[in-house]
Amino acid sequence: MSTAETLRDQDARTAASTLLSESAFIEAGAGTGKSTTLVERILNTLTGPEALPITSIAAITFTDRAGAELRHRLREKVTKRLAKGTDSPADRQLLSAALQDLDAAVIGTIHSFAQRILRTHALSARLPLAFAPATGADAADDERSRVRSAIEHVQASLDPSALSLLAAYSLAPVDLLEVLQRLDAQGLRLHDAAFSQGGADLNDLCAAAADEFESFLLGARADCGDPADRLMVAFEERVPPVITMLRHADPAELAASWAATDGTHPVFKLGNVGAAPAWGPGGAKARRDLLKELIPTFEACMLAPLESAMRAAFAAAWPVMRQHREDRTRSGVVTFDELLSRARDLIRDDRECRALVHVAYPVVLVDEFQDTDPVQWELIRLITADPLDPSGQPLPGRLIVVGDPKQAIYSFRGADIDTYTGALAGFGPTEGALGPVFELTTNFRSVAPVIEWVNRVFAAAMRGRARQVAYRDLDVRHRPEAAEPGPAVTVLRDPEQPPNGDGSRATGVVDSTKLEPRLVAQAIGRAVNDRWLITEPQPDETRGYTRAATFSDIAVLYPARTGVPALLDAMDDAGVPYRSGDAGLVFQRPVVLGLLAALTVVDDPAAELDLWAALKSPVFACTDIDLLHYRRAGGRWRLAKLAEGAEGEPLTGPVADALHLLHSLRSTLETLQPVTVIDQLIMRTRIMEALAFSARGGFDADCVRMLRAHAQQFQDEGGIGLPDYLVAAAEAQTASSRSSLPEPDVRDDNAVRLMTIHQAKGLEFPIVVLAAMANNIYDPSPAIGIVDPNRFEFRITKDLKSIGYDEWDEGERKPRSAAERVRLHYVACTRARDHLIVSLCGEHGTNKRPHSSLLWDAVPRDPSDVTAVVEVPGPVAPIPSPPVSPLPHDWSEQVARVRARSRVPFIAAPSGDAAAFLGLPLPPLAASRTSPADAPVPLETTVAVETRVARDGRPIGRAVHAALDTIVGIGAHVTEVEQEAACLRAAQDEGVAVNGVAELVRVAIASPLMAQALAAPRRWSELYLAAPVDHEGVRLVEGFADLVFEGPDGLVLVDYKTDESISDETRQHYAEQLTAYAALIERATGTKVVSRRILHLAAGGASEFEV
Repeated sequence: MSTAETLRDQDARTAASTLLSESAFIEAGAGTGKSTTLVERILNTLTGPEALPITSIAAITFTDRAGAELRHRLREKVTKRLAKGTDSPADRQLLSAALQDLDAAVIGTIHSFAQRILRTHALSARLPLAFAPATGADAADDERSRVRSAIEHVQASLDPSALSLLAAYSLAPVDLLEVLQRLDAQGLRLHDAAFSQGGADLNDLCAAAADEFESFLLGARADCGDPADRLMVAFEERVPPVITMLRHADPAELAASWAATDGTHPVFKLGNVGAAPAWGPGGAKARRDLLKELIPTFEACMLAPLESAMRAAFAAAWPVMRQHREDRTRSGVVTFDELLSRARDLIRDDRECRALVHVAYPVVLVDEFQDTDPVQWELIRLITADPLDPSGQPLPGRLIVVGDPKQAIYSFRGADIDTYTGALAGFGPTEGALGPVFELTTNFRSVAPVIEWVNRVFAAAMRGRARQVAYRDLDVRHRPEAAEPGPAVTVLRDPEQPPNGDGSRATGVVDSTKLEPRLVAQAIGRAVNDRWLITEPQPDETRGYTRAATFSDIAVLYPARTGVPALLDAMDDAGVPYRSGDAGLVFQRPVVLGLLAALTVVDDPAAELDLWAALKSPVFACTDIDLLHYRRAGGRWRLAKLAEGAEGEPLTGPVADALHLLHSLRSTLETLQPVTVIDQLIMRTRIMEALAFSARGGFDADCVRMLRAHAQQFQDEGGIGLPDYLVAAAEAQTASSRSSLPEPDVRDDNAVRLMTIHQAKGLEFPIVVLAAMANNIYDPSPAIGIVDPNRFEFRITKDLKSIGYDEWDEGERKPRSAAERVRLHYVACTRARDHLIVSLCGEHGTNKRPHSSLLWDAVPRDPSDVTAVVEVPGPVAPIPSPPVSPLPHDWSEQVARVRARSRVPFIAAPSGDAAAFLGLPLPPLAASRTSPADAPVPLETTVAVETRVARDGRPIGRAVHAALDTIVGIGAHVTEVEQEAACLRAAQDEGVAVNGVAELVRVAIASPLMAQALAAPRRWSELYLAAPVDHEGVRLVEGFADLVFEGPDGLVLVDYKTDESISDETRQHYAEQLTAYAALIERATGTKVVSRRILHLAAGGASEFEV
């Protein structure tokens, strides 16, 4: 199709971007260019007679990455339009203003939007002005403390009869830990009414059950022709006591019976007794089956006392957890989910704030609406509705939502497909609807054969499935032609097996989990070896086949990681290179597990399990023999500078060396961040050199780099210390099926990419392989099931659960889960641009439920299906590797010299040794600390020395500096309001309490030195200083002076310090630092610095001294 041809959905695209007076619901299938339509709609909103500034538009995206991409596209589009020069002068002015304000526009996730609302209206939301989202170890500790307090309250306050009932089921309040944790995590989706409901009425439940058993017994008597039949005798012996117990409906008796029978009553343990002639049609078996039908009713009665006691426990625990959240929030810490619920509550309950937000954002656009949860939708709906409208119906032109129900795959985050379908029902052509629905169906991503296969397969797979959305076909845009482009779709299967003698399907003949990885590796090799063709964009905006496939064109996507280890083995055997940023895969590599275990030990030496994991990992590579020899020699499992044996003799060997290394890291814990520890571990264990000679070493080396990059990102975002980082690493693994790590720079790496389907959402690849489909689906039943905001079901063990749990699990959760998994496969297949390889391997059988089973019926067998591995001579398409030369004999010495040289920075801060670089004389103490460039730098570092390479790194120090910078800029006439505003802004930016910042700023302003500075005719705050040098690799000395002002006799240099105390060594360091600053100022200005002063700020007051 060329650009001259009209798209089938062109009218919908045009109307969706130009009909600004109406709200719109845009259903955009995979690859249909929804972002282009959104950008066009925003641009049209920015221009014209009723134009809005870009800061009045809220564009909500699903991820930060998507927000950044949308902002980039807007900038690119506006820039091109301005360069084209075809707009009117008025529109050009509007577009220029939009381009200037683009970075301030609200384009990002719903959580960032909610945080902005709360930040603006913090007081109305009953939040401290400097509130901050809870992160890291603090959030985890808070959750544990909240649940622990609830359990303690339940133990102390629950009615003794309820505690007795729990005990009868072998439960104590502490056994509710997991259920309460899940309830706490889901709590924001529940109303208080969910905790005011008890269980079912025990008397009514038992009376109905007793009636059913009586009816059964009467029927058995009428049906049995021989009262002496063993089955009838068993009925007469066992059923009446059950009826009696049910008539009593005594909770303690029911609980005791459950415990005594271990959950299975003898009335249902009859075996195969009963003679067929003694019974009517169906024989004895039919009558036994009728009895089994009473099991659910009987179990409901037996579990009713448990449910009553459990719901009483939940009712006691919930107010405690809620109050704990409220207390923590009032202290200024808000969890990620509370940002949404707090913002929703504010907009719902405070009409004035709702009106202000409504005016501030006349247009709200929501992308990926299919992944919106009920709380998010309520917040959006209220903002776009008339503030006086209690129904919260969005006004015309205020709301634009974009989504695709076939890509709804985030229920684990609370997204609810019913929210999407319910919102969609409000749009349409009918009178009173919120606005029109526009369907975008033309796919701009995939070639025709791929689209046609996807339409055919998923229309069949989704049709008639419970809780599934309707399938709408995608329209084809690209039909490139080539003589032999390679197969567009390749299906991998188990070989077909002849049926059993009785006609049933043969099972267990082929081990699918072993066959599938080999088939996948073979298919990848064929794609490269057979030179499958890849398309590229053409001048007419179509796609054409232009080049042969490489490994880097291929992405292997998998629904779960169960089959990934076998897949890696198969690709290794076939010579297929690969890489991955999959957090779950990276964090499970032995070398990464070893590094994380080492970090844990450095943080907590008592973590013996982690110590063993670290010692046995590739990081330290201690063997069982090494550990045995160390222990037999009397060595102890503790960190020590010198490992000693039973007689106090020093021990040597790999275990002793590892413990010494970890001890040396631990000894400087106060100055170390995770990146520092990881760097030291990498350098001192030389693990990267070892990986160069190990199997899969290149991939493992990349995993180590990604771990370090993850730690660096943690620090860059304000994370501090090992405890918080270890929590962040654990969180990354918890959500790893949907999150990725920052990959190292591999732009020239010709390797297949591995990732989960969730991680591939929003991406596209020339060739997609849907793999790991032969492994069984893991779908455990959760501890908590949300029926609706006013009702939840619970499950403690397989047998102990609420009465309605099974009905919810079987009738609601499992059908929804299966429907979502089909959509997950749809997402995977629509990532493919030119070629799609789909594995439908998986063993059929009553106990087998592989991922592929969801597509079996939709993809009939075809002769072209690949079912066998063809043995090939040698690896598939091997990548030539340069020969590895033997290491020179002085390799270690060379490495030491290079590392020592690399520690000499190109740029130095004007502290310590840098004073010598400037030609300044060093005091004796400082001179004794200098060392030649090739001397080894000791690992042990004091806090004083650490401050040489960083200015005050504490958040409180940074906040005080920032506030004083603002005040110095205002001058002597600064008002109290301006001073408070400066402190508040600085505290918010650093996430610290404003009171501490304000106190230190107050004592600074009250000092004579600051009064002199503020009254000075000229002053400079945060003054950048630099000078070129040439000293052993250092070429530049640079830094920032906190404050310089013009005194009567020359310049005065001031440095703020917020240390708790200043030692003699620290004072010496500050003297060197200010001497270097003064030298830099004098070199740059030619003006003498007559005074160098430290202004030490503490809660008790400010002190100053000359250096």
